Amino acid sequence: MKKIILILTVLITFGFSNKFATKKTLIFVKPESSLVINGKTNVNTFNCTYNIENLNQPIPVNFVANSNKLIFKNTYLPLVNVYFDCGNKMMNKDFRTLLKSEDHPKIYLRLKEITTINANHLTALIALELAGKTKLYSIPVTFQLNNSIININGKINIDLYDFNLEPPKKFLGMVAVNNNIDVNFNLFLEKQ
Repeated sequence: MKKIILILTVLITFGFSNKFATKKTLIFVKPESSLVINGKTNVNTFNCTYNIENLNQPIPVNFVANSNKLIFKNTYLPLVNVYFDCGNKMMNKDFRTLLKSEDHPKIYLRLKEITTINANHLTALIALELAGKTKLYSIPVTFQLNNSIININGKINIDLYDFNLEPPKKFLGMVAVNNNIDVNFNLFLEKQ
């Protein structure tokens, strides 16, 4: 019963009340949010942190509530590649080259649907568009509602080869980036 009350509270708070009608709202990504890409080489690890301050525009959210699921339409988080910081200029340049940033300057995280698992756990279906290629991911997500702020936390495991991206090699191939990377997100969202 507590699970149902919590989910209804979240849905009502964010305007998700009429069952099959498309609802529209705007959300803001709060500055305390984080989005980090973590990877490994054969000698070290690296992370590229997104500058959340550049997510300062409201994000339109369009959805339909259906049973224990929310189905989203045209709801996405655009991430401009140049706002990732990998720790130094050379790594930033390599990262942008890897992502083919000249031709594809943004990564898109498109929210397709959310299914309730229990009071604090969801499964999110996300279409990740990277370097012009798109792949669907079904990922476990945790969430917490504090007043009007919802905290969403999760991780997407990515194989660069799925996006036709070749992991870079440096120093005559002695240092090679692993093709598996993680996108870790801890988002604090507020309805406008």
